Amino acid sequence: MKTVQQFADRCAEDFVNSFHQPIKPQELSNMDDDSQDHMKAFMTTLDSFQECFKNAVRRIIVPHLRQRNASLPISKLPFELMQRIFHATLILESGERHEEYVTTLLTLRSVSEAWRDLTNKTPTLWTHLSSGDHPSFISKAFESSGNCPLHLMCTVRRAERFELELFLDQALARIHCWESVSIHDPEGSDLRKYFEHPAPRLKRLTLTRESWDTADSNFSICGGSWELAEEIRIKTWFYELDWGGVRCRRLRILNIHTCGNLDLVLLIGIIQENKYLEILKLEDIEFTPTPSLLQPSRPPIVLSHLRALTLVKLYFNVDPDFDPPSQDPPAFHISRNIRFPRCTDFSSSLYGPEGLHGKIDLEYLTTSSPHPPDILSLASLATALSAANSLVAHLDPPSEFARLTTDDGVPQSVKFSVYIWSAPQFFLRSWIGDVVTRMPGEPQPEMKLVVRLERQASGLDTLTAFKDCEAVTELSVLIDPWNVSEEIRDGLLHLLAMPYTSGSGTIRTPFPSLRRIDAPGLLQGAGGNAILDMIKTRFNAPGVNVDVPETIVVHGWGGKEGFKWPDLDGIREMHAFREITFV
Repeated sequence: MKTVQQFADRCAEDFVNSFHQPIKPQELSNMDDDSQDHMKAFMTTLDSFQECFKNAVRRIIVPHLRQRNASLPISKLPFELMQRIFHATLILESGERHEEYVTTLLTLRSVSEAWRDLTNKTPTLWTHLSSGDHPSFISKAFESSGNCPLHLMCTVRRAERFELELFLDQALARIHCWESVSIHDPEGSDLRKYFEHPAPRLKRLTLTRESWDTADSNFSICGGSWELAEEIRIKTWFYELDWGGVRCRRLRILNIHTCGNLDLVLLIGIIQENKYLEILKLEDIEFTPTPSLLQPSRPPIVLSHLRALTLVKLYFNVDPDFDPPSQDPPAFHISRNIRFPRCTDFSSSLYGPEGLHGKIDLEYLTTSSPHPPDILSLASLATALSAANSLVAHLDPPSEFARLTTDDGVPQSVKFSVYIWSAPQFFLRSWIGDVVTRMPGEPQPEMKLVVRLERQASGLDTLTAFKDCEAVTELSVLIDPWNVSEEIRDGLLHLLAMPYTSGSGTIRTPFPSLRRIDAPGLLQGAGGNAILDMIKTRFNAPGVNVDVPETIVVHGWGGKEGFKWPDLDGIREMHAFREITFV
C-alpha cells in the first residue's frame, strides 16, 4: 500500500497543475509542439500510474484481501456444502447458467486461495460454455471440466470467425461429453463440420435461426442419434433436417415452431415412440404432402404424462389454386394417433374451406368423412374440456373466426384454446354446443360469449344462434361506437328481453343463465327508459319460468348504482350505459 501512496503523492501535484487550465477540444489543433509534448507526457504519466496501480493491487491488495477472506466464518463451511452454494450461485434451477456466470465464477476464484482451490477441484462449475465467452475462459473451462457433461451455446453469426472456430474445435474434441447443445444462426458449413457427428450423451438440443434462408442438402444433427435425448426445441428452422434416422424414446419435451418441409409420417412415428412426452408443441409448420396418410397405422398411443399440447397453424405445402388438398390437415392426423389425459393444457387452430392453404370443409367432415374430425369432436377433447369450469367463446362473424378458451381469470385445473378460421356460423354454434354439453352428473361450465359486430344488423344472427345456450353467463358485445345504428341497438335490447318458443314448444327466456351484459358501444346510446323496459320485459314475461334477480347493478356515466327488485325507476334517470349485472 505504501508504494501506491507514495506514487500517488508524487503525481498529485502534476495532476492538479495539468487540470487547472484544461485545454478545450477546439484548441488542440492550435497547440504548439511544446504544448503537445506536455500533453503526451501527462498522458504517459496517467498510463504509468494506472499500470502501477494494477500491479500493486495484484501484488499487495489481492493477497491481503484473500488472507482476510480466508478467516471469515463462511470459509470454514464444509467443502461439499461450499460446492452446493457455488452451484446455486452459478446455475439456475432450470439448468441454464446465470446471466453473470463467467464474471461470478472468476470473482469466486479471487476471494481466497481456498475458494480458488475449490473451483479448481469442482469440474462441474466449468461446464456451461458459450461461443461468446472470452477465449482464455473457454480454454480454461474445457480443461477444468474434465469428463463432466457439457452445456454448450453456440451463436454462430454473432461471433468472430477465429474465436468461433477455436470454440467449436475444442467443443468437437469433447463431443462425447455434450449433454445440452443450443445452436443459434448456424452456417451450413459449420453444421456439416461440427454438428453431424454422434453425441452419445446428448439430452437437450435447441436449434434456432433468425433468418429464413434454406440449405441445399439434408442435415442429420448429431447423426440422428438421440437415444438419451429428453428435450428437443427447434424454431425458425428451414434447413432440411434428416428426420429419417432419428432414434429417441425418452423425450419429455418436443417443441417445433416455424419450420418447413417436415415429413408428417416420420414426426408421428417419433411421437408414438415417446410415450413419456410431457410437452408437445407444434406451431406454424409446413409439411410435405404425404400420400400414405389415410388412416392410423397402429392404435393411438396414450400420452399419460402429457401436460401441454399445441397444434397450431399446421399445414401441407400445396398450392390450393392448382393442387387442392385431398387429405385432412396435419392436426387431424396427429390427434388420431394420440390420446391425452384430463389435465392437459390444449391449444389448436383449424381452418375452413377459405382458410390458409385451402384447409378443409368442416361441414363435410362433421357428416360424411370416414374418419371423424377427432380434434373438433367431444370424443377427443372430452378429457381436457370436461375439466374446465369457465370458458370464453370469442366470435368474429365478419372475419369468420372463432376462439374457444378457458377463462384465465378463473382458477381451474386445465387450460386450453382452440382457434377456428373460415368456419360457417352454424358449425361454430353446433360445435361449441357440443363442448359445453356435459354427461349426466357432470357440472356444466360457465361461458363468457364475446361477439364482435359491425354496423349491419345481420351480425345479431350470431347472438341469436346462442340464445338457448344455458352455459352463457356473460355476454360481451364489441362494436365501434361510431358504427352503432338504432336498428342494431334496438335489435340487441329486443333479443335480450323477448321470450321465444323453443323447438319443443316451451316458452323460454333468451340466455337463461345470463348474469352480466357488457356492451358499452351499444348501450351508451340507449336511454334509461329503453334499458328499464328491457329488464322488466325479460323478468316479467308471462308464462316464462326465470329466476328474478334480487339486485340489478347498472354502470352508467356516473359510475355503478344498484337497484333492488322491483324498485328500478331510478334507472330511467341514468344515461351512457356500459354494463348491466343481475345479482
